[in-house]
Amino acid sequence: MKNFVVPLVLLCCLTATQTQKSDAGKESQAHPEFADKAGVEPTCQPDVHSVLKELRVVEARLKAAESQIEELTKADKERPKVAFSTSLGGSGHVGPFNVDTTLVYTITFTNVGNTYNPKTGIFTAPVKGVYYFRFTTHSSGTGDCVVRLMKNGELIVTGHENKSDEVNETTANGAAILLEAGDQVYMRLVANTFIFDDPHHYSTFSGFLLFPM
Repeated sequence: MKNFVVPLVLLCCLTATQTQKSDAGKESQAHPEFADKAGVEPTCQPDVHSVLKELRVVEARLKAAESQIEELTKADKERPKVAFSTSLGGSGHVGPFNVDTTLVYTITFTNVGNTYNPKTGIFTAPVKGVYYFRFTTHSSGTGDCVVRLMKNGELIVTGHENKSDEVNETTANGAAILLEAGDQVYMRLVANTFIFDDPHHYSTFSGFLLFPM
């Protein structure tokens, strides 16, 4: 659109100049005493220069804005996309085991970036950044349910349900964690406790990248 602005402005100025010439000629004929003795004709040249200067400023700003948009778009495309959401699935209890056991969430709802391994139950960070993880657990009240969110063997947070008279109990927990590329995060069922899930997906494990560092 800017390519048509300058010709349009010049056309307006030329039209105005011709109109002024015509009016000046008529005025001179009607009133000779007001004729331009110096022979200087009206002109809009100073206004054209001013308009052109403003157009150049606008053009420079537009180019700067376009460049910034391109940079932001490129940065967004290059930013890693990481998100997963899973469920234990199955049809009943998992556990108890004699030792702490990594839970393998086999039902995968989302696995953007393929960073979660449904065969091992382990999430591996592709880049350094802050990630958020959340889990839910469910038990049928027949025993304790204790699960732990782990990072490279280190305990982060715990979900704990005590045995009670309640038929169904659910708990949840989560944390934002700074990870290095290659760090592993997973859920571990504590020895001699159990967790429950079925096609309703009560027990879940999810995570996503908040921002890279």
